[in-house]
Amino acid sequence: MGNGFTPLYMRTTVTKLIARINDRIEAKKAAPEQLLRYCSLK
Repeated sequence: MGNGFTPLYMRTTVTKLIARINDRIEAKKAAPEQLLRYCSLK
C-alpha cells in the first residue's frame, strides 16, 4: 500500500458511511409524514 492509496480508500469509505447515515436521516424525516398521510386517509 502506497501513501497515496490509503487516504483515497479512507475517503471513499467515509463518503459511503456519510451517505448511508444521510439516507437513514431522510427516511426518519419521511416516516412521520407518511404515517400522518396514512392516518388522514382513514
